[in-house]
Amino acid sequence: MHVVKMCAAFTALGLEVSLFARKPRLSSSEIGEFYGVQASFETVYCPWPRLRGLGGWIYGRAVQRELARRAAPDLIYARDLYSLWFASRDGVPFIYEAHQPPATVFHRRLLGKILSRSGFVALVVISRRLGQILTGIYPGLPKEALVVAPDGADEVDMGAVVLERLLPGRSKALRVGYAGSFTAGRGIGLLLRVAGSLPRVDFHLFGGPDYPVKGYRRRAEQHENV
Repeated sequence: MHVVKMCAAFTALGLEVSLFARKPRLSSSEIGEFYGVQASFETVYCPWPRLRGLGGWIYGRAVQRELARRAAPDLIYARDLYSLWFASRDGVPFIYEAHQPPATVFHRRLLGKILSRSGFVALVVISRRLGQILTGIYPGLPKEALVVAPDGADEVDMGAVVLERLLPGRSKALRVGYAGSFTAGRGIGLLLRVAGSLPRVDFHLFGGPDYPVKGYRRRAEQHENV
């Protein structure tokens, strides 16, 4: 959703956009209908085989080959390290958007090498704290190259009747919502502690995957307002 919305926003600014992805296999028109956007951008699908340790590299090389068949882009905006590793070799200006710190020592080194390349323009992070973590890992990163841009969303008027049906709880209570991953580091435990100290506020948490959700659901049973 976030990627498609960004591509639509880029095209609305008058940019010519090609989206490289591994799934879903939808045409540009189908993507527009599925995600509810004006999708006037090209979609290019590349294989990512289910081969542990190799799938990402195969995908990255496939992206590089597809790029070679086209005129050199003016800018690469990437969220995948493997494809960016190959695509940034030719000195094309690029921006990398990070949603979390590197997961392994290998990924940390890989990102460090990418950020040292001549085409590096900016590192976009979705929170100020993530920016602090990454500048700690890469102390040579220029301050002007770090851009903090939290994820956004379009406003949607669901209507009071729909909200009442979707969200249980007290109709007149202030509602606090979270939608996203329940994996470690997302702050779900903090939200539950806050809920315990704010009994007059209802908390609605949506997300996955199933395994951490089950654990948090047991903790949430201690609070009538979650």
